[in-house]
Amino acid sequence: MNAKNIVQLLILAALWGASFLFIRVGVTDFGVAPLMALRVGIGAAFLIVVLLARRPLQQSATILRTRAFPLLVVGILNSAAPFCLFAYAELTLSAGVTSVINATTPLWGGLVAFLWLRDRLSALRTLGLVIGFFGVLMLVWDQMATPNGSAATPLTTALAAGAALGATLLYGIAANYTKRYLTGVDALTVAAGTMSGATIVLLPLAVIYW
Repeated sequence: MNAKNIVQLLILAALWGASFLFIRVGVTDFGVAPLMALRVGIGAAFLIVVLLARRPLQQSATILRTRAFPLLVVGILNSAAPFCLFAYAELTLSAGVTSVINATTPLWGGLVAFLWLRDRLSALRTLGLVIGFFGVLMLVWDQMATPNGSAATPLTTALAAGAALGATLLYGIAANYTKRYLTGVDALTVAAGTMSGATIVLLPLAVIYW
C-alpha cells in the first residue's frame, strides 16, 4: 500500500464515519425512511449519471436488466435495510457508538462466509473474530449504558444496539451474496444498480412516512 492509497483510505474513512453524524442530526427531523430514501436516491442519481458517462447506454441497460434481481437483493441487504436500521439506532445511540459498532461488518462477513460459502476459518482467523467482537463490545459498552436522551430505557437501548448489529450483519451477508451472484460485474454497475434498487424499495415508505 503506497502513500496515495493510505490517503484515499483515510478520506474514505472520514467520509463514511461522518455519515453517522449526519444521520444522527437528520433522522429526528426527517424520520428513518424519508432520510434514507433521500440518501440512496441522491446516490443512485449521481451514480447513474457517472455510469452513463462511462459506459454505452445499451451495454449498461443490458447488464442492469439481466442482473436486476441480484442487484435488487444487494440493494436491500447493503443499503436500504441497514441504513434504516442504523438510522433507527441513532434515535437512541450516539453517532460514535454506532460508527464503532459498524466495525463489526468484516467480522460478520468472515462468519457468514464460513457458514454459507464454506470459506475456511483457521484457528488464527477464528481468534481474530473473537477478539474483534469483544473489542467492539468493550469500546461501546460504557456509552451504551448511558445513551443519548433522558427518555432512553434499557429496552430501547438494547433494541437500538440490536438494530445496529443487525445492520452490520446484513452488510456481511450482502458482501458474500455479491461475491456469489455478482462476480464479474464491475463495481460501478453494482453500485448504481444496488442504489437504484434501494431507492425503489424505500420510496413508497418515504412517501408514507414523510
